Amino acid sequence: MSYIFGTLSLVLAIFASLVVAKCPSGTFQGIQGDCFSFNNTKTNWLYALDFCSFHQGTLTSIDSALENAKITNELKSLTNNVPQKVWLGGYVGYDCDPQTVNCHNQWVWVDDADFYYDNWDVNGNSGDMQYGLFTAIDTVGGTWFAVNGTIELAFICKYPPGLI
Repeated sequence: MSYIFGTLSLVLAIFASLVVAKCPSGTFQGIQGDCFSFNNTKTNWLYALDFCSFHQGTLTSIDSALENAKITNELKSLTNNVPQKVWLGGYVGYDCDPQTVNCHNQWVWVDDADFYYDNWDVNGNSGDMQYGLFTAIDTVGGTWFAVNGTIELAFICKYPPGLI
């Protein structure tokens, strides 16, 4: 009986290690299992997006206060608690209702996640919905800013677990 129990425990342990994908060294795991990679190279938003895409990821979307806190805590550590802005994957998109042809600008994520959570800084200009504005997060406070995409900032990529 103990042999069967020991074998079953071993099988379950192996299965659990396969199911729970771990993020590789140099990255960190988010609350939903995604892996995040911080790149301190300063670049514009489009280059950051291309870099993440080339490596099978995307610029980061954030969909909850818990995920925002997790990413902020990791960024604090990675930047030695020195405040800086880092590119996220949000941008001002143009949306039209096909039935009414009513069009308007709105914040969207590059990975098509719903943009229902936000953490705009008091002076973050979130209401400024001009084309060419993109989201950046403050590495210490975790608040977001609307930033011109030509500004050069560090960036954070998001990858599905087990991909990198």
